[in-house]
Amino acid sequence: MLKPLFKYPGGKASELKYISPLIPEHKVYIEPFVGGGAIYWSDNARKYIINDFSSEVTAIYSLVKNQDPVFLNYFKQLSALWDCKQNSANKIELQLIDYLSNNNDVYKKIDFNSILKDEFNNSELWSEYHEIFTYELETIFNRKVQNLKRIQEKTLVTNLEENALGILGAAIYMTVRRIYNDTSIDEQPQLKTVLFFFLREYSYSSMFRYNSFGKFNVPFGGNSYAKKSLTSRYEQITAPNVISKLQNTQIKTGDFSDSIEDTDDTFIFLDPPYDSNFSTYNQKEFDKKEQIRLRDTLLTIKHAKWMIVIKNTEFISDLYSYDNWYKITFDKSYSVNFKNRNNQLTEHVIITNYQV
Repeated sequence: MLKPLFKYPGGKASELKYISPLIPEHKVYIEPFVGGGAIYWSDNARKYIINDFSSEVTAIYSLVKNQDPVFLNYFKQLSALWDCKQNSANKIELQLIDYLSNNNDVYKKIDFNSILKDEFNNSELWSEYHEIFTYELETIFNRKVQNLKRIQEKTLVTNLEENALGILGAAIYMTVRRIYNDTSIDEQPQLKTVLFFFLREYSYSSMFRYNSFGKFNVPFGGNSYAKKSLTSRYEQITAPNVISKLQNTQIKTGDFSDSIEDTDDTFIFLDPPYDSNFSTYNQKEFDKKEQIRLRDTLLTIKHAKWMIVIKNTEFISDLYSYDNWYKITFDKSYSVNFKNRNNQLTEHVIITNYQV
């Protein structure tokens, strides 16, 4: 069974045990809100149609499908840059030891350019943003030292190597975030897509959130994220079985309704944005009107079989109360509660137009 290429909030990998046994036999698989595509990657059909409103999400699938050389080159560059921190962490660790043991002024200037000249100064991807990287590194380092000094007042700090790796990871991440926000997908689609992939992998809880100016602003995931390899993802996106499946997949970008085909031997899996106060879909609000439009679209289907998985609210329960539509509920435990937008334990519902 293939795994999703990238992390995606709300992905269904952990719900496969509930969903897979309920999927009927089919020859054509359609997923109008594909996201990370956990169900798509686990499915075995003769033909696939996947869609997402996000052009950056579908660009990943298309560029991997075509093994675009520019995209792959950027990916290799970013992977190499990310791996540089493994060789540089000891240098940052020595600086941390110096500050913590000698009680130096936190704001003492450190020449990070000299310290890391062999690792980061020669990156083609970094050429225009090296000053930003240095600024982020200084800022994150000073903030980390302040935190560690407070901890050191109560207990011995022993994980300096891990903290050094986290400092470098956060500095790279923040610089990538800046490049992403400065890059247009229309002008540089391959670069924008690689940066999007990276941010999906290393942003806090894989969240994707934008400020009022349309700039992505989710922070770095933390020290544990800095240990994760990006090279393994490169190996995954160039794997023959991944490419083969995508070669048999039609990839669409746009409204969910444009990907739905009502034909025999077709299964449509729907994982739409949930009915909640925080329900945006690639900076597009997916509100109650959209939920109703989705329901109305499903009402028109006469031949294909479909399944929708969604949070079980009163609104959704009423919306899908029709004869010959079947419901199964299950509990989903959220590992992260981002600013109280998710209850830690939430009831979800599986709705089908066929009996399971």
